Amino acid sequence: LEFITGKTQRDECIEFLFQGNVKVVIITEGPVGASIYTKERSFFVPSIKTSVVDTTGAGDAFIGAIIAKLLEYRITIETLVELNEDLIRFAHRVSSHVISRYGAIPSMPTLDDIESLSS
Repeated sequence: LEFITGKTQRDECIEFLFQGNVKVVIITEGPVGASIYTKERSFFVPSIKTSVVDTTGAGDAFIGAIIAKLLEYRITIETLVELNEDLIRFAHRVSSHVISRYGAIPSMPTLDDIESLSS
């Protein structure tokens, strides 16, 4: 955050990122978890404890999972602020699957793989 914003305090960094028409900011913190911020609220969802084999592709998988859910839920810019923790939990399940296997592409899960993790 400091590299991107030039600020040292987390709150200042978040505020700085909400310039222009920015509606949502997602900050990933690897094995710790991820936070999602809107101008109205924020929440943190811890990562899933996973045996790490290879982290290649984990960030791409995480963001790809978020985009997939945005499309599935037909979230528009107007409804974007209604995001909930389930979105981040799903992204954590996807990235958790990816880091437990080798390779960026071979480790990408199917939806069935992810749904089996939640049961």
